[in-house]
Amino acid sequence: MLEDSQVGFSYFAEWWKTEQEIKAARQKSNKPKESREEQRPRIQAAYDDYKVMYNAKMAKQFVDVHKEDDWFRERYDPTVSQPLKVKTAEFRKTLYEYWEAEVDAGSFDDYTMEGVNKDNTEDGLAVSDLVPLSSKDLRDPILTLPTLLIKTITPSISRNDIERFCQDKLGSIKWLSLSDPNPGKKFHRLGWIILDKAEEPKINDSLLLIDGKSIKEKDGSDFTIHVGIHKFTEMSRKKALWDLFSAPERIEQDLAFAVRIVNKLDQEANLPGALVKVEHRVDDLVGRGHLQSAMTNENDAMEEGEENDNVDDEETVIKKKKLDLLVEYLRRVHSFCFYCVFQCDSVHELQRKCAGGHLRRPRTSLTSSARDVAKRSVSGGEFDDPNRTQLQKAFNWVKTYEEKVLQVLEPENADLKKLGGRPISQGFDEELSKWVKKEDESKYRCKLPECTKLFKGYDFWKKHVEKRHPEWIEKVQDEVCSKCMPQVKVMTDIGTASINQSICFGSVATCHWTK
Repeated sequence: MLEDSQVGFSYFAEWWKTEQEIKAARQKSNKPKESREEQRPRIQAAYDDYKVMYNAKMAKQFVDVHKEDDWFRERYDPTVSQPLKVKTAEFRKTLYEYWEAEVDAGSFDDYTMEGVNKDNTEDGLAVSDLVPLSSKDLRDPILTLPTLLIKTITPSISRNDIERFCQDKLGSIKWLSLSDPNPGKKFHRLGWIILDKAEEPKINDSLLLIDGKSIKEKDGSDFTIHVGIHKFTEMSRKKALWDLFSAPERIEQDLAFAVRIVNKLDQEANLPGALVKVEHRVDDLVGRGHLQSAMTNENDAMEEGEENDNVDDEETVIKKKKLDLLVEYLRRVHSFCFYCVFQCDSVHELQRKCAGGHLRRPRTSLTSSARDVAKRSVSGGEFDDPNRTQLQKAFNWVKTYEEKVLQVLEPENADLKKLGGRPISQGFDEELSKWVKKEDESKYRCKLPECTKLFKGYDFWKKHVEKRHPEWIEKVQDEVCSKCMPQVKVMTDIGTASINQSICFGSVATCHWTK
């Protein structure tokens, strides 16, 4: 039962029950009918197996169809991806310099991810919507640079093709940013040609130089490039996080994650390292009483000796500030959304996917039940209470978020089977087994071209193949490895091509896609 899109649990459960009833009728079974409580674990196990099978099918199809596309090779063929990583790292250094200058200027001193409830419905906001506690507009300077938008790019056009075209027509550009391919539009991409600030008065001239011009495709045909002037969004709505993220225990856990991701990405891009800069700035704010004053204002309404579990202590306030600065740093320098857990080519693609970032809900809205669930999410505990729907959704969301974070930090520990992969040894044995015929318990005949030798067992045949047919063995190994599937943004959404990190759907240690 493999549909074009993965079915939900409820749909699968109804199908499963029907299948069991049909099977029981065929077998004329007199067994008593199982209760819903007895059926549920069996249905869940069957659904988990179905998802693994579905993901494996989609993974293989996806790679078979796209492995020759330029965008795919840019990400997963080391001969193409490594030079691009070097160029990207150079661009990140420019972004780091922008960010560092803003930190030194105090631009982020009042920045916070804290949200407050909107009390009215002005501007279309519902009562439950959040708005930032700080109204200061922190605009990414890259968004203000003159930029041309390429409206569509076919899979057969590579980044190098476009860069050569831009250099030929415009001379030089600051950066070429490309979106992820859109599976809903035949895996076409968008592009942003970022120019230097000095080019802003001449942006219309630049537009005329490239709009409607042609780029040669692989097959020799002409691809007409359609370009417009990119307009950035002045004010972007922010997404409200689940209230679990406001718990001190989650703040501490997420700060630890943020530190690890920043260190990993900074190291990959050979950047000075943002962590020391953030630590020094927060220490300076604490020394000047800047953070303490904000906390004191919250406490002013409390009587002496009164305890309030909904007010952050000084340590939590400091951790929040560090977390907020690191989350914003990841967006500015690495085009990485910490809570969506994906990385983009530049802020233009990031803004398209997650326009304004995220806000925490007020600490005062954190109930004792929600804090208990937050603690469980940090400690590795379980929470299964279908009667408390919202808390269950929040817990599941947090656990999925943590899984995606760990895929970035520890790809070698990713559950490849869950993502649609299999060990190379298993795939290799499955491929080999197609070329031997078991005639009886002690007769295994080789089916390789021009070979019909008979062996007493499978292992004897396998040794024969390894010794007498080494070229064929090497070919099979290459074919198995070529079925690798990149890690995707969301584990159950294999076909979206929203990819943030490459791992092998086979042996992480030996497959060339992991280099």
